[in-house]
Parts: sequence; C-alpha cells; structure tokens
Amino acid sequence: MSEATAQTDGGASGIAGPGTTVEHERGTRFPCFDGFRAIAALGVLVNHTAFFSGKTVRSDTFGPFLSRLDIGVAIFFLISGFLLYRPFVTRIFAGASAPAIGPYLKRRALRILPAYWVCLTVVIFVLGQHDVDVKGFFLHYGLLQIYSHDHIIGGPVQQAWTLSVEVTFYLFLPVFAWVMTRFTRDARNALRVQLIGAGALYAISCLYRGLLYLSDVQDTGRYRTWLPGYFDYFALGIALAALSAWLAQPGRREWRFLSSRWFPWVSWLLAFAMFWIVSKAIGLPRGPTETVERDLTGPKEFGLQLFYGLGSFFLLLPGIFGPQGKGLIRKLLTNPAIVWLGLVSYGIYLWHESAIELYADWTDSVQFAANFSGALVVVLVLSLVAAAVSYYVVERPALALKDRTLWRR
Repeated sequence: MSEATAQTDGGASGIAGPGTTVEHERGTRFPCFDGFRAIAALGVLVNHTAFFSGKTVRSDTFGPFLSRLDIGVAIFFLISGFLLYRPFVTRIFAGASAPAIGPYLKRRALRILPAYWVCLTVVIFVLGQHDVDVKGFFLHYGLLQIYSHDHIIGGPVQQAWTLSVEVTFYLFLPVFAWVMTRFTRDARNALRVQLIGAGALYAISCLYRGLLYLSDVQDTGRYRTWLPGYFDYFALGIALAALSAWLAQPGRREWRFLSSRWFPWVSWLLAFAMFWIVSKAIGLPRGPTETVERDLTGPKEFGLQLFYGLGSFFLLLPGIFGPQGKGLIRKLLTNPAIVWLGLVSYGIYLWHESAIELYADWTDSVQFAANFSGALVVVLVLSLVAAAVSYYVVERPALALKDRTLWRR
C-alpha cells in the first residue's frame, strides 16, 4: 500500500496509498499517513476477526467497539480524497494546468490491480477457498462486483468491494477537478468555491442515501455501495486537501492554534468521542457494516456514516496541519514499525480474510464460537507475512513501472 514518494499528479491514495513520505508541490510532506494506513488496515483486520470469532456479540464490554473498527474503510476513503485531490487543487490555486490524466490513471492501475489480481488468483486457484462462475470471474477481476447483488459480499476477496468504490472515485476525481477549475476564476473566492464543491458532494451523498431509504428500493445494500453512497467520506478528504493547499500558498501561514502542542490531542480526543458515540450511543447492530446494513434503519445508517466520517476527519488532522515533526502523536505515527505496517497495509487489507479462512480450516473453528485471541494472533501473523511478500515481490516492482513507457510505437 505504498510507494516511496508520491508524485504531484496524485500518486497516492487511501486503500492503495503512497509511501513513507508523501511529497507534493513546494515540498509539502505528510509523513504521518503511513501511520494512518496502518491504523485503518489493522482496524479492519481486528473487526473481521472479532466478527468471525463471535467476540463482537459475546462481549458487552468490548463487542460494541470491535464492531465499529471497520471505520478503517472510512479512514481509507478520506485519505484518498485528501492525497489524490491535493495535487489537483494545488494547481488550481496556482492557475496551472491540471496533472496529466494518463500518468495519473496508470499509477492508480499499477497501485491497485497487480497485488489485487495476485491475491484473487491465489485465493481462487491455489487455496481453492472460493469458486466463481464465468460472470463472477469477470466481475471480480474487473472490480465490478458492486454492480451485481450476488457478488458484492462473500466473494473470493470480499472486502474488495471497497476497491471498486475507490476505482470509480479515481475516474470521477479528474472530472470533479475540471468542474472546480471552471468555477475558480477569482483568487479571492477560490477556497470558498472548493469548500462549496466538497459540501455539494457531501449533500449529494446524503440525498442519494435518503432517496434509497425513502423509496424502499429493493436491494438497497447493492446501491449503497456505489460511489454516490460514499461521496461524503471523499468530500471530507477533498475539503481537507483544499484547506491544506490554500494554507500552503506563498504568503500564507497556518493559523496559530494548528501549531499548538494541544492541537493533536484535542483532535484525537474528538475522534475518540465520535468513535464512542457510533459504538455505544446509537444502538447499531454488532458486526461489520457490510454484513449488518440490511438490519440498519435509515436514521441509524446516517448516524453511522456521519460519525465514521467525523471520527476519521479528526483523526487525520494532526497529520495534515501543524509541525509534522513535533508531538507524541506524530512521533507515534512516524515510528519505524508503524511506518512499515503502513507500507504493507494494502497487503494486510487484501489477505486478512483469506487468513481467517485458513485459521478456521486448520483449527476446525466454528464461526461465532472461535477463540478470539488465538484467531487474532494467527490471522495477524499470516496477514503480515502475505502482505510483506505482496509488497516486496508484487507491489514495489509494479510501482517501479509508474514512470516508464510501458510500450513503444
């Protein structure tokens, strides 16, 4: 889930993100983002392992919190919105031309597809954990499974539905940036236009989801996974990108409170408050969001997405604003071990469900009645090994092609 240095045309993202240090125009660095990816990927791993073992329903103390660790998906989406849009908005503010779309899409494809295709192939043809028909084969290899009810959840790499959402966002983002360029004519209102654009995306997401619930449409879960259903997460990342790029312009400085030693702590305290509310205060079913959506009423689903988005928003703030080399929180996020976990986090995300299935086969564990601690250790070790192999053997060599001409006339 990482490349050494992200390019200014959007070489970084969330679920398939950049590397140890993200550099943008004018040398802006975001060294905490590998730490954010590590938190997100490990959160999803623990969430799915707890659900498999039944810990989420057996424990009234920890179960509600374990059930909501799939907030990691929201974190990934916000990271994508921020890191991918920032090069676009930086150039908009500077009056420069947009990043070249061809190289941008090539980097996205090299980042997402090789590791995913390897994982999918091994799961289907080597481990034999899932069978797919001809239709399923093309849907999953093409990351189109969210458009078919029978293939969204329960597929060979079932968490890959989020990659389908990411891919549609990759295609949508240059269009959104072009529209924002059309409206950003006056430097005096440039930031306002960007924030209005992000707000419009957020509103579209709320309207889209509201109409699905009000119309009582069949198969709501499938339509919910389409890009408009998650515009709100990406919009929060886009708003952060616009504000960050605005403050990084020549002659501008960050507001003083962003450099305060208390700013990271207040941000994370607010993030934890959002996480506590979504875990304990609004009565959500216990389990990963993708498995309990059918049990969610409209208001509860809106609450879940609202607090997931806000929690992720506050979590990311210290890694975007303020002196990035100061403070205990930033030092934690840039710890070498955490950074390495961030580097291989895409592999963790891809392989952990397969690791859960291997653990179940080896131990003859029954779903919802397994030992959580034992399962977590085995799943974590297997996922880290697979993620390391994926990164060093597949992902990094693929990323080495990002600046090369793949074919000649």
